[in-house]
Amino acid sequence: MSPTIKLFSILSTFIFIFGCTEKKSMTSRGMSPTPTSQYSYMGPVERTINLKLLLSKAKFNSSGTIRAVVSLPYDYNFPLQYKWKLGQNVKLQDGYILTGSIPSLKKDSPVEITISVDEFQAKEARFARFEVFGTDPNKRIFSDGIISSQQESSFESIVQEVEKIHAEK
Repeated sequence: MSPTIKLFSILSTFIFIFGCTEKKSMTSRGMSPTPTSQYSYMGPVERTINLKLLLSKAKFNSSGTIRAVVSLPYDYNFPLQYKWKLGQNVKLQDGYILTGSIPSLKKDSPVEITISVDEFQAKEARFARFEVFGTDPNKRIFSDGIISSQQESSFESIVQEVEKIHAEK
């Protein structure tokens, strides 16, 4: 048998097998076409939560206020759990808590969660991490982010500066 006939028969077999298999859309399997991540400690989750972390620094001491702004592009009628994790040597000010829940979230109605911390503006970089996740067992959603006390030294800031230099050329 010539190599051309062998190649043709192998390709025909693969095309036949692939054509005979039942095709199901992702949504018919209960999966959403939105981006999912296998790499969270919670297993597969949708990364549909919009999260923005903001820092307000005090001028005369080493304290700061960190805000997490959480929003969704759709209504989510189940509670969302959140928690802050503070880096080494960062101290939570009295009256603030690191965990909590949001009863539900309406489309384009952001919720802001705020904490105040001490020792966040030392000469070394300090960090705070925030994560939020939905509790609906049929629609697992998750987002997380890290904010640094020295944002000007962060990778994102350096990339933005390089892009600005390239745009000016």
